[in-house]
Amino acid sequence: MRRVILSALYLASLTKARQPVNVFSPDKELALGTELSSQARSQYTFVRAAGVSQYVERIGRRLIAALPEHGVVYRFVVVEDRLGGSTNEPVALPGGSIFIPANLVLESRGEDELAGMLAHAIAHVAARHATRLATRAGLEQVQFLPAMYFDVSLLPNGDPRLRDLQKSFEAEADHIAAAMLATAGYDPRALVTYIARQQQDGERQGRPLPARDERVRAIEGEIEQLPQNDFSRIQEELRK
Repeated sequence: MRRVILSALYLASLTKARQPVNVFSPDKELALGTELSSQARSQYTFVRAAGVSQYVERIGRRLIAALPEHGVVYRFVVVEDRLGGSTNEPVALPGGSIFIPANLVLESRGEDELAGMLAHAIAHVAARHATRLATRAGLEQVQFLPAMYFDVSLLPNGDPRLRDLQKSFEAEADHIAAAMLATAGYDPRALVTYIARQQQDGERQGRPLPARDERVRAIEGEIEQLPQNDFSRIQEELRK
């Protein structure tokens, strides 16, 4: 319990410290998310097994409960489509719709790994990465944003620097996810093991990611900053 409280305070401080300029109001962001979600629902094939959907929904709700107060209504949908490249990263849309590829469930070695990637996706929404990217790109018209959100290179005025910004957002989502996992009672190291095993550097499709080894080291560094539980603290005292 003590670690959960400390981790929650750490997560709150982490998200509060990251509030960059965003020209999109919550209402405008919700409108964008609604449009993108409608497009996604028309393109993806849903997994109809109720047990699968309920299981993923339960994990998602547990993770959301670890977040500081927010006004987002999250929705979790499992789809048969292959998404997210080698890491099977869910498509996390502004406004809270998250589309999880069935392959993520199949490739995860335990609930903690699945929770790790779900936390990463939730972090993208909580940190408002889509509209922050649009703000940096100087785009304020909603009709241009679907292309930008799914692939910056599709924009006629695409700026390679935006891909670097996307990489930084992936790292930021990892950091928030690690704290979210610890707060929710999951092992944040599961995110490290999943990425170290699954990510293939040099992929040409999907969002640009930090290099796998660099990403793993960064998450491990974030985990070291998390409050220790009593067992870990006792172990460290015995090692001195």
